[in-house]
Amino acid sequence: MFNHRMIGWGIAGMFSRGSEWREWDLHIHSPASFHWDGERFGSEKARNNYLIDEMIRALNDAASIAFGLMDYWTFDGWFELKTRQAQQGAPAPWRSGLGPVGHERS
Repeated sequence: MFNHRMIGWGIAGMFSRGSEWREWDLHIHSPASFHWDGERFGSEKARNNYLIDEMIRALNDAASIAFGLMDYWTFDGWFELKTRQAQQGAPAPWRSGLGPVGHERS
């Protein structure tokens, strides 16, 4: 179906503000990464959950709206994050597609 708003002058009517720039940080690490400077994951699950919770809070407070987890040589940080998200009491991540659709910061 032909849509006149998709050509020429019609596109401007679809966007009221024009281009918008957003800050992304596509190179972050988790406590599982070789390059992590803070406390690393250990054998105590409660402590690992605390570290993930702190990571989620830091991501939520950051200026960036999207993140790329770059833990070299391991996916352990990603798996810890996803596992923690499924647990009751975990902080809700709302950036970078990690939170539920439509979830906004209050």
